[in-house]
Amino acid sequence: MLVLKLLRTTHLLICHTVVCAQFYKTKKNLYLNYMRIKMYSADWCSDCRVAKKYLDDQLVEYELIDITKDSNAAEYVMSVNGGKRIIPTFIIDSKIYTNPGIQELSKLIMQ
Repeated sequence: MLVLKLLRTTHLLICHTVVCAQFYKTKKNLYLNYMRIKMYSADWCSDCRVAKKYLDDQLVEYELIDITKDSNAAEYVMSVNGGKRIIPTFIIDSKIYTNPGIQELSKLIMQ
């Protein structure tokens, strides 16, 4: 009887933990998808590919703008980066971040 009770309690605890983890992940993804994120990049940029993979792995929705295909986007990137074409450049909730790196990007989207 005691073993059965223990097994039932353990099972409930595991189920509760799994449900809580799934709820947190869903809640986190809902928040991340609410953020407005634009990423200015180019196919040849390795930092851009790493950042894109990170955002995709985290299931974060974002707008990807290729500066090699959009001259206005390239001019915009240069205007916010002192005349330099530094990518990836992000706009996250109206704030500009130039090549933040994965660690900083992680902090930005998790705040």
